[in-house]
Amino acid sequence: MIHGGATRRPVMVGSTAARQTRRALRGLSQLLVLALLPVLAVAASFALAEDEPPPRTLDAAEWKALVKVLPQQLWLTEPGPRRRLRVDARWEALGSGRVVLTKKQAARVGEILRNGSPFTTQKRRDVLIDVPTGAFDDDGNEETMPVRIVVTTKYKPGCGRSFPLIVTCHGGPAGEMGMATEGRQTQMSLWKGHTSTLHCIVAAPALVGGDHGPREQQFLANVVDAADRLFNVDRDRVMLTGHSWGGILTWYLGPPNADRYALLAPFICAVNPGVDHLANLRNLPVHHVQGKRDSKWIVETGRERRDVLDELGYDHTYVEANGGHETFGTEIAKIAKAFADRRRQLYASELVRRPESRGTRGASELWYWMRTDEPSFTARADRESNTIDTDVEDWFEVLLSDELLDLDRPITVRRRGDVLWTGTVERRLDVMLAHVAETGDRARIFTAKIVID
Repeated sequence: MIHGGATRRPVMVGSTAARQTRRALRGLSQLLVLALLPVLAVAASFALAEDEPPPRTLDAAEWKALVKVLPQQLWLTEPGPRRRLRVDARWEALGSGRVVLTKKQAARVGEILRNGSPFTTQKRRDVLIDVPTGAFDDDGNEETMPVRIVVTTKYKPGCGRSFPLIVTCHGGPAGEMGMATEGRQTQMSLWKGHTSTLHCIVAAPALVGGDHGPREQQFLANVVDAADRLFNVDRDRVMLTGHSWGGILTWYLGPPNADRYALLAPFICAVNPGVDHLANLRNLPVHHVQGKRDSKWIVETGRERRDVLDELGYDHTYVEANGGHETFGTEIAKIAKAFADRRRQLYASELVRRPESRGTRGASELWYWMRTDEPSFTARADRESNTIDTDVEDWFEVLLSDELLDLDRPITVRRRGDVLWTGTVERRLDVMLAHVAETGDRARIFTAKIVID
């Protein structure tokens, strides 16, 4: 069944009872690990039920009040009970998020979300923290690993701006914490100087264990969330890099989570995860480095990956540097320069999703601006004709933004050229905030969605 049609409300209907239950359970588990805890406290008011009052528009005075109260509603965690009540009252008076936005207003809300909390309190710019891996021992205790995080001197408590993040993974695998700590220190020494040149954050974890699957992916996601809570991460400018085993982590965890990163930079590693796995890099550039005098089989796997990415026609830079299995500081400087101009391509016009080799994506149905449980599909957005075309066979959702299509014009959704839906949508504040609450990603800015069931 296809739900939709010309409407003055965003298309939010069409979920079956089973899929609603599954999503509710999945959403609950996600809420437990989100970095934006204050957002979660508000998220319950964003449920789009049939019996809700219709969304409203704001006059100039109300809009000015909303711009002022929104950061407080999202991030003011310890204002005292009386101030919290005042903030909640103002938020409720302005519609509790059930607001129709203009294009200009949506852009302003997006700017507020991307900038992050203006209430950060962390004073130290160099911290060592324990971050959960998402794994538990037999007694139910959650495993943690230490992560050192260093931030640019541009950061000040309450500065209200976001900073790019480099997550750098050490070699190994490390069987005990001493080796992992040494590897972490090496990686931090290589990248720390770029906190000043790139005005960024560098996070160097010490990770014990030799796998590169769901545990490691959850840990890296938690590292990004932890850095975001402390210093405000620019979620559109996150780079994952690593040396040797850390490079293998980058190859296994980066492609299936390509919509979370701006650049991958794996160094000196022997792994070829396969064509389908690498096909997920359609919109994520890679700068990969091998040593010419490294072990022959390590160099050969690097060339295999190079050839696959060349055949796919993807954006990548392959370097065989003079040396063996070292860290290649000159290449790090080149990568830092490339990262300075990179942003996540969240609103890419063409999407390719293929099955991954390690199961690190988990149960996530999100892929850039599409939501579907099909592991393999393509989708294309054409701004000129204002259409979405996909080969997804079953249900799917299209998440919409003015950076993807013109939301002031009718939109058409097709499956292999056959029209499934045509109509108009509204930009909704509650849609924006609900999606940020679901993903914990402040830069996933979508103001409407269309559901095809």
